[in-house]
Amino acid sequence: MKALRLCCLFLLPLLACAAARAESYVALPNASFAVRYPLSYDKCKLYPTQSFEIASENDDAFFIYYDFGDAVHIVELPKKKNGRTVGYREGKVASVSGMVVMSFDKGVILIEKGTAYPVTAASGDKVEIIVPVGDSKRRVPFPANLFRLVEQERYRQAIEASRAANSHSVAADTGSSSSGLSAAELETLAQTENEKAARVHAAQRHGKFMPVSRTADAVGLVTNAEGSGTGFLCQMDGVVYFFTNSHVVGSGQDLKIRMRDGTALEPTLIELAGDRDLARISIDGRPPSLTFTTDADIGEDVTVYGNSAGAGVITEIKGKVKGDAFDRIETSAKFVPGNSGSPIVNDKGVVVAVATYATFNPGDGDNWVMAGTGFDKVRRFGVKLDDSITWVPFHPDALAMINHNIIAAEDALEQSSAIMEVYYSNPFAPVVIPGIENPRLSQWITAHNAVVKEYAALDGKRYTMSERNKVIEIIRNRGRAKGRSLTDFFREQAESLEKLPLIPRTGFHAERVDKLKEGFTQLAEINSTLNEGMW
Repeated sequence: MKALRLCCLFLLPLLACAAARAESYVALPNASFAVRYPLSYDKCKLYPTQSFEIASENDDAFFIYYDFGDAVHIVELPKKKNGRTVGYREGKVASVSGMVVMSFDKGVILIEKGTAYPVTAASGDKVEIIVPVGDSKRRVPFPANLFRLVEQERYRQAIEASRAANSHSVAADTGSSSSGLSAAELETLAQTENEKAARVHAAQRHGKFMPVSRTADAVGLVTNAEGSGTGFLCQMDGVVYFFTNSHVVGSGQDLKIRMRDGTALEPTLIELAGDRDLARISIDGRPPSLTFTTDADIGEDVTVYGNSAGAGVITEIKGKVKGDAFDRIETSAKFVPGNSGSPIVNDKGVVVAVATYATFNPGDGDNWVMAGTGFDKVRRFGVKLDDSITWVPFHPDALAMINHNIIAAEDALEQSSAIMEVYYSNPFAPVVIPGIENPRLSQWITAHNAVVKEYAALDGKRYTMSERNKVIEIIRNRGRAKGRSLTDFFREQAESLEKLPLIPRTGFHAERVDKLKEGFTQLAEINSTLNEGMW
């Protein structure tokens, strides 16, 4: 918020009567402004070791988050007082230049132009909206002339239209322009795609199998908005499809398939396997193809054909079948990223599995049973095709929405785990990790490092015992609040994944979501325990 207009408006009693229409409206501020409300805390001593997260600022003051112990409020920290500097900016925080006594008798609510606030009541010249108050949200009444009321549905449509108009930039930033579809909208898309699938399957050409002259001729390069992989032409139930992995299809956006000879295939329908990481793509025509089998003999020779390392050429990687199960095989063929979706073919030219994933067990020096067996290193697996698979048609918008949310959560979990690894090893050391893109996690690092800085500076300052104890208590309060905010973030991530509508539902998506929920839940438990014991 570049400019703030301060209103000396104290909180009024909650409105008793709500207009019937209020719940379906949002309030859009006519301008950015700040509202003050009374606080009843004693005077606070601020010390030069302290720094505070900045919510906003104007020419005269910083609006900072201050932890009073029982609650966090946004308060006003002047940049100067009686002619001398009080607060100054250090990156994303405001630091205190010297010891100063502040009477934080008013909290501040920041209302930002361009933000939509849910309306809970509207009556005459008053409107009640939900706004952030410190680290919580509350219902607060305001003069109605400060806002413009808009129907939620109209506002949503306007936002969607704006996103659509800027779809190229949205796709570049998020990988998807359809990250907020409701369950009802997904149900509608699923019904539409089921009807389309029925039409596509009815029009497909069934006929005699036509083999390719060389196995590599059935292999194609797959690219999309997120990356690249491999796929192949194979006959199933008398129809030629292009098969790959679900994770290679990704969001389904900008999906392009090009065969070894340069022929481009146009996808007419995308279907994902209901119980494994496989995708089946319908195409026009009946080109020569491969066939598949569910039989794989341990020890038999196999070859993986694919786009190794995403280099854009078809390669051969030879190996053997090391293990076999009803739905997958293990192979010694050393396929790499880019080979996802590659056919694993036996010496008869028949597909026995689709290269899908690898596991890595770096080994435990104390686990002498595993050491040197080969099972303590990289193991590679391929998923089998079979006639019993249930294929689920996916509308590209639904696929993009689900994929976008899962990838965002996977990125957040990876970044959260990196933070916790550093934080858990030394809670009183600064956290310095490049590449933290999640704004909540970035804010937490800033707050954590500010607390660490304050704690470290204690040894270099001269305090009376009373002053030192007060400073330590302030630091502890901020440390507790910081720890709670991180635990809350982990729990919110798990809850949002629980509510993520997987429509239609596949085992591949559900398994990824379950693993993410488990990961965030474990991090929340670990951090909660650490926070209680440390502060």
